[in-house]
Amino acid sequence: MAEATDAKDGFSPNFDSLFNAALMLIVLAILAWKAWENSQPSKGKAGAGRKEAQSSREGGTLGTAHQYKEEVPYEEPEEEQEEVIEESEHELGEELSLQVDDLHFGLPRCRVRAPGLDPMPQMIRWTPEEFANQQLDIARIHMGSYGVWVVQGMRSNRILYAMKKNQEIPLAQCVVVEGPPPRKMEDDENDNPDTYGSDLAKIQLIP
Repeated sequence: MAEATDAKDGFSPNFDSLFNAALMLIVLAILAWKAWENSQPSKGKAGAGRKEAQSSREGGTLGTAHQYKEEVPYEEPEEEQEEVIEESEHELGEELSLQVDDLHFGLPRCRVRAPGLDPMPQMIRWTPEEFANQQLDIARIHMGSYGVWVVQGMRSNRILYAMKKNQEIPLAQCVVVEGPPPRKMEDDENDNPDTYGSDLAKIQLIP
């Protein structure tokens, strides 16, 4: 009986130690699980914070780009403007009544006397009816995009000179003729212009 009692007394301390150790392990496991569970939301919050900050930065960048597009107006590319040359609507042989002041001289000089024509002093004193019976040869000359009527030939230039000198002839009877040949690239425009202007004072009288 004494041996059995001693065996029971020896076993009891060992059982208590194992029980306490197992209980301690369970408590530690619970604490570890609680600690791990608490750490998960903080990571989620940190991740959410990073995503929110990134979204805020991207939104700010897009907002700045959108604002820049609104502030800077769109500029359409400039189209090259082609020089538009006025085309004459009149055909050769067409008869026109034009303002004397608008007609240009085609020659720089006018002869006072010419074979088969009246002297210039006599022409200047012609009546309006006599001037109306005369017909001037004219051609359309273009200077860039601008076109003018230029009198062609010695005879027509003398009549235009007399009309402008008379100062009482508002209109001239004209007929459209072929203009001078196109100017060559090597020709000097100052030496041989297509028109000498409409100013009477710039035209020289020669014998």
